[in-house]
Amino acid sequence: MIPKKTAVIDVGTNTVRLAVFEIAGDAARIILERNEITRIGEGLRGSGVISSEAIGRTAKAVRSFVEESRSIGVEKFLPVGTQALRAARNADEFTATLSTLGLNIEIVQGDEEGRLSYLGVLSGMKERPEKMLVIDIGGGSTELSFGEGGVWNGARSYPVGAVVLKEEFFLHDPPLGSEIDSLESAIEERMDFDRAMSEGSLLCAGVAGTLSTLAMMDLDLPGFIPEKVHGHVLKRNNLNEIADKLLSMDNAKRRAVPGMEPGRADIIHAGAAVARAVADRLKIDSIYISLNDIRQGIMARELDRMKENGEL
Repeated sequence: MIPKKTAVIDVGTNTVRLAVFEIAGDAARIILERNEITRIGEGLRGSGVISSEAIGRTAKAVRSFVEESRSIGVEKFLPVGTQALRAARNADEFTATLSTLGLNIEIVQGDEEGRLSYLGVLSGMKERPEKMLVIDIGGGSTELSFGEGGVWNGARSYPVGAVVLKEEFFLHDPPLGSEIDSLESAIEERMDFDRAMSEGSLLCAGVAGTLSTLAMMDLDLPGFIPEKVHGHVLKRNNLNEIADKLLSMDNAKRRAVPGMEPGRADIIHAGAAVARAVADRLKIDSIYISLNDIRQGIMARELDRMKENGEL
């Protein structure tokens, strides 16, 4: 029997996100979304392990997502983990905790994470772009995924994310100029920027919390308004100005920015530095903000699997 409702749970380095999809025919639409910042990757860069506290608060969030999903009739769960679970020596402790909830979490590799984000963005478009680059700036890593004519060609994943960079380089608040310089140098060293990814008739799409938050700032929104954020075009000049502004603020001022999630304020400036570096090095003039992301990509992959198996 085809499950009518499927829940995708994305366990990111900074945020855990739920999307419940209702399947109708050979398509699916989101009927419920939840996000909670649990920062499972806190301290991971230095220790190599996920702390028991981070495991506990992340598992608690997942448990609440599962309970709410089951209360509305969800029959199948598709949980995935990304960079923090790829990197942690004790990732099995977290996966064992989730198994008590009946979940078998898939830890996706970087290229697959990029592919899923690409598929997610594509799923929300009426027309396939001639060429598209998707930027996914997370807490633990950044993925650049690219394709032509709606066909995914490849992805590159780098262990460069807002949480890990902030913990490594920003020892002062606001960060010192020397700390910003060191962070920017590290981005240059750790990411290989191939101009071929952004040449020609290109649509550059940006997903995840860093870029959607920067879009909210660009729009001067008082809070998160999905219909305004999705599809917003963030110009490179505006991105540079916003990054400079965030890097000059302390945490209290960043928290006071309209629409800022309290749990994102202490890392958003590091994420903005990554976004600026990618746009500058690849000569990207604008970024199309998409709220369709890895969650929709996971569901698209599941629908493809179901079709191949004759389940749809």
